[in-house]
Amino acid sequence: MELTWETDAEYELVGLAKVQERSDSWDVTRTDGWSFGFPKVPGVTPKVGSAVRFYGKGIGATVRGVVVDGNPVYYRTPAEEEQRHQDWCAEQDRQKRARFEESKAKLDVSYDALPRTFQLRIDRFRTANPDFRWKYEPYEMFVCEQAVIIAKALKTVDAIEAFHSLPWETQKFNVPELSDGHSGNTFGCACHLAKTLLTEPARIEYTPGAMSPLVGTSDYSEAKEAPTATAD
Repeated sequence: MELTWETDAEYELVGLAKVQERSDSWDVTRTDGWSFGFPKVPGVTPKVGSAVRFYGKGIGATVRGVVVDGNPVYYRTPAEEEQRHQDWCAEQDRQKRARFEESKAKLDVSYDALPRTFQLRIDRFRTANPDFRWKYEPYEMFVCEQAVIIAKALKTVDAIEAFHSLPWETQKFNVPELSDGHSGNTFGCACHLAKTLLTEPARIEYTPGAMSPLVGTSDYSEAKEAPTATAD
């Protein structure tokens, strides 16, 4: 039997507690407190109290279909959703490769400017994963450069630890070259590498990659316990 929104049993049926209309979409709050947005389609007008089917595996998973009071907004089978996801991933990789090609020359200049122990770190990641450069190097290079800036500006581990917990405006005042483009992960990794540079620079090469908490260590290769590098 062909799967349709009417025969698909993988959904949550939830009422709406709040509805806000946008120019081309609806923002709704479910009775369980979760919020969601979906596009406007002709003939479908959600309202407080509407019964809505949210298709998928549940909270935290992709919503692959929305049906309001028996009127479909959109619907994809699990196979269609998987194909859509694969297509999206392929497009993201294509864009990432293109951005890398545009920034490759700049990355090479940044690499040449790093202390040797950071160059060895980048070399290890490049060797471990032939796709490292276009996938992760821009992110990793940013963290490495910021680590060097933080270490040079603050000079001690105690100063870096105190700096880590300061308000953003004070951090920026203390280290003017600090980038505005940090996430929590890049900032934490940069501070950690800065402290390592000041205390055990040889371990910079073997410290797990900056994106390891997000993607795992396999794409970077596992950290090794064989510090041999020296800082410039």
